Order: sequence, then structure tokens, then C-alpha cells
Amino acid sequence: MKEKIKKLYCDLIGRTWVQAILIGFLVALCFAEIKAILIDVRTVYPSIEFYNTSQSRRMVRFSDPVTPSDIQPWMTFAYINTVFKLPGSYLQGALSISDLRYPNISITRYARMHRMNEVQFLASLEQAVSAYVK
Repeated sequence: MKEKIKKLYCDLIGRTWVQAILIGFLVALCFAEIKAILIDVRTVYPSIEFYNTSQSRRMVRFSDPVTPSDIQPWMTFAYINTVFKLPGSYLQGALSISDLRYPNISITRYARMHRMNEVQFLASLEQAVSAYVK
């Protein structure tokens, strides 16, 4: 009787270790798959903005008189359209933008994706807004 109990106990302990190792392997596999999915999402949908929280941003307060020189690289075209009360397609036409992500893409992201000089693009954007506001 003691031998049967001892054998049953050893079988149970052996199975427990195998199950623990198997569960650990499956959990590690799940984490690897989640990481792969996140990388794929960034590749398939490059228009999704993953913001750098350490980037300093000077918010434009609506109580201040807003001028085109207040435009910042982190702003989206939609934000600029709202702040300056521009028609939705004005900047698209004035700057010859054909990107499907317009107006929900930041100035920096657009300039980088289209290999443009950010400073020059920002200057042309300020000129286009100034031309409309006058």
C-alpha cells in the first residue's frame, strides 16, 4: 500500500513540473506574439502617432492672439485648421498635399515621411496660413 502511494505521489510531482514548464513556455510564447503584433501594427499603420512624452510642446492658448508664427511642428493639420478657422481642404490645396492621412498627421511626421526639410516646410505652412488669415 505504501508503495502505491509513493508511486502515485512521484507521478503527481513529475506531472506538476512538466505542466509548470509547459505553462511557462506558453506564457513566453504569448508575450513574443504580442510583441510581434505590436511591431506589425507600427509597420502596417505608419500613420498612427506614437508620441514621445519627453518632447516639449508649447501649447497655444486660445485666449492669446494666435498668429501663424505660433505654429509648432507637433501640431496636426486638423489642429491648425481649427485654430485658424481654415476650410478643411485649404492647406491641402495650398501645399499640394496628397497624403491620405491628411489632416490627421503632424507637421513633423508629414515632413519626415515625404523627406522634406521640416524648417522649410513649416515656413511654407506659415506663409499659406498668413495668406488666408489676411
